[in-house]
Amino acid sequence: RWDELELLVCGQPRVDLELLKRMTVYSDCCESDRHIQFFWQALESFSEEQRSGYIKFVWGRARLPLDKESWEQPHKVAIFHPPRPAFGKPQPSIDSLLPYAHTCYFTIDIPKYTSAEVMRKRLLYAIENCPEIDGDQTTTGRRAAAMGFDISDSDDEDNSEAALELSADTEEGDSLPSPPPALISSAGIPPAPPLPALPQTSPALR
Repeated sequence: RWDELELLVCGQPRVDLELLKRMTVYSDCCESDRHIQFFWQALESFSEEQRSGYIKFVWGRARLPLDKESWEQPHKVAIFHPPRPAFGKPQPSIDSLLPYAHTCYFTIDIPKYTSAEVMRKRLLYAIENCPEIDGDQTTTGRRAAAMGFDISDSDDEDNSEAALELSADTEEGDSLPSPPPALISSAGIPPAPPLPALPQTSPALR
């Protein structure tokens, strides 16, 4: 039957959170940590579509494997360590940062958010604004390729990068700003200006 074949090939259409929890490992944190509890509470509050969006954000796929035996690697949750700020810049607050996903390793780095509300808001923002994991298919990626930059396979592991700094002054209920394409590009290169047109070759020089 077609539906049985779909299940075997594509996996479960719904995200089984209990299975996801059983297949999760932790790095520099543990399941009892306060912010990890906020993380699971956020996933439990998500709709099926949002949960699928999370799986795509952190793994590049919209569905989990069919059962425990079908998993090739665990789901990993790690602490997000903020990078050092630029010289003369203040350290951003933890609540102003977004999670960072490594799709090749089914891993998400999560800041130690101070509340469940902030965790849910930041996760949703990352899921909804970073759906593209292939840097070659983004506008920035195509421009970089046109300029001769090499987007190697080593860049792919961070294609779902969402470590963008947000304003800590955003009030509850305010809509978050759209992320600048340059900041969510896997290539890490700002958008290049359009390439100038090549001059016409003079017939005398042909």
